[in-house]
Amino acid sequence: PGSGKTTFIQQILSNDELYKDKFDYIIITSPSPITIDNVDKECISPLFNIQWIYDKLNYISAQNIKNKNILVILDDCVSDIKK
Repeated sequence: PGSGKTTFIQQILSNDELYKDKFDYIIITSPSPITIDNVDKECISPLFNIQWIYDKLNYISAQNIKNKNILVILDDCVSDIKK
């Protein structure tokens, strides 16, 4: 925490020369407040929940769109993942 990872993610996903508009769907799990213009608020969760991620991926899969570019970001979630 505190090293700027979340800010870095926001910057590269908002920059036209980097990854802005490169993904059809972005799913984010982050305990830090994160706002990215091209990411729907319902695709951002402050808590790590694998079922929530599966549900989002299943929803996306049900959309009949070929060649979907999907980015899943797990920001500061390592301690929440149980072995």
